[in-house]
Amino acid sequence: MLVTGANSGFGLASVLRFAGRGWDTWGTVRSKAKAKVLTDAAKAAGVGDRVHAVVLDVSDHDAVVAAWPKMPPFYGVVNNAGYSALGAVEEVSAA
Repeated sequence: MLVTGANSGFGLASVLRFAGRGWDTWGTVRSKAKAKVLTDAAKAAGVGDRVHAVVLDVSDHDAVVAAWPKMPPFYGVVNNAGYSALGAVEEVSAA
Protein backbone atom coordinates (compact mmCIF):
# COMPACT_ATOMS: atom_id res chain seq x y z
CA MET A 1 0.00 0.00 0.00
CA LEU A 2 1.08 3.57 -0.63
CA VAL A 3 -0.28 6.43 1.47
CA THR A 4 0.62 10.03 0.70
CA GLY A 5 0.66 12.62 3.49
CA ALA A 6 1.36 9.90 6.02
CA ASN A 7 2.78 11.71 9.05
CA SER A 8 -0.47 12.85 10.69
CA GLY A 9 -4.24 12.59 10.70
CA PHE A 10 -5.98 10.36 8.18
CA GLY A 11 -2.73 9.47 6.41
CA LEU A 12 -1.00 8.28 9.56
CA ALA A 13 -4.09 6.40 10.71
CA SER A 14 -4.31 4.70 7.31
CA VAL A 15 -0.66 3.61 7.38
CA LEU A 16 -1.01 2.17 10.87
CA ARG A 17 -4.26 0.39 10.01
CA PHE A 18 -2.91 -1.20 6.82
CA ALA A 19 0.33 -2.25 8.51
CA GLY A 20 -1.64 -3.58 11.47
CA ARG A 21 -3.55 -5.80 9.08
CA GLY A 22 -0.34 -7.23 7.66
CA TRP A 23 0.25 -5.01 4.62
CA ASP A 24 3.71 -3.67 3.86
CA THR A 25 2.94 0.03 3.67
CA TRP A 26 4.90 2.97 2.28
CA GLY A 27 4.02 6.46 3.48
CA THR A 28 5.17 9.65 1.83
CA VAL A 29 6.17 12.64 3.93
CA ARG A 30 7.77 15.97 3.02
CA SER A 31 10.77 15.98 5.38
CA LYS A 32 13.11 13.77 7.39
CA ALA A 33 11.54 15.10 10.59
CA LYS A 34 8.09 13.98 9.41
CA ALA A 35 9.55 10.61 8.41
CA LYS A 36 10.69 10.19 12.01
CA VAL A 37 7.17 10.98 13.24
CA LEU A 38 5.83 8.23 10.98
CA THR A 39 8.43 5.62 11.89
CA ASP A 40 8.17 6.40 15.62
CA ALA A 41 4.37 6.00 15.48
CA ALA A 42 4.75 2.72 13.61
CA LYS A 43 7.22 1.38 16.17
CA ALA A 44 4.92 2.44 19.03
CA ALA A 45 2.04 0.60 17.33
CA GLY A 46 4.17 -2.53 16.92
CA VAL A 47 4.23 -2.37 13.11
CA GLY A 48 7.59 -0.72 12.53
CA ASP A 49 8.78 -3.61 10.36
CA ARG A 50 5.90 -3.08 7.89
CA VAL A 51 6.04 0.71 7.56
CA HIS A 52 8.46 2.47 5.22
CA ALA A 53 8.76 6.27 5.18
CA VAL A 54 9.55 7.92 1.85
CA VAL A 55 10.59 11.59 1.85
CA LEU A 56 8.76 12.90 -1.20
CA ASP A 57 6.92 16.12 -1.99
CA VAL A 58 4.06 14.84 -4.14
CA SER A 59 3.52 18.33 -5.55
CA ASP A 60 6.97 18.13 -7.20
CA HIS A 61 6.31 16.32 -10.48
CA ASP A 62 10.00 15.64 -11.21
CA ALA A 63 10.53 14.16 -7.74
CA VAL A 64 7.53 11.86 -8.17
CA VAL A 65 8.76 10.70 -11.59
CA ALA A 66 12.22 10.02 -10.13
CA ALA A 67 10.89 8.17 -7.07
CA TRP A 68 8.31 5.97 -8.77
CA PRO A 69 10.72 3.39 -10.32
CA LYS A 70 12.35 2.89 -6.91
CA MET A 71 9.05 1.79 -5.35
CA PRO A 72 7.62 -1.72 -5.35
CA PRO A 73 4.31 -2.52 -7.08
CA PHE A 74 1.42 -1.39 -4.89
CA TYR A 75 -1.91 -3.08 -4.31
CA GLY A 76 -3.55 0.25 -3.57
CA VAL A 77 -2.95 3.96 -3.11
CA VAL A 78 -4.49 6.37 -0.60
CA ASN A 79 -3.81 9.76 -2.13
CA ASN A 80 -4.21 11.76 1.06
CA ALA A 81 -1.68 14.56 0.40
CA GLY A 82 -2.32 17.29 -2.07
CA TYR A 83 -3.58 20.74 -2.71
CA SER A 84 -6.60 22.28 -4.36
CA ALA A 85 -6.62 23.95 -7.73
CA LEU A 86 -9.61 25.56 -9.35
CA GLY A 87 -10.31 24.72 -12.96
CA ALA A 88 -10.95 21.83 -15.28
CA VAL A 89 -8.58 18.91 -14.80
CA GLU A 90 -7.04 19.44 -18.22
CA GLU A 91 -6.31 23.09 -17.40
CA VAL A 92 -4.37 22.66 -14.14
CA SER A 93 -0.70 21.70 -13.84
CA ALA A 94 0.37 18.08 -13.34
CA ALA A 95 1.74 18.61 -9.82
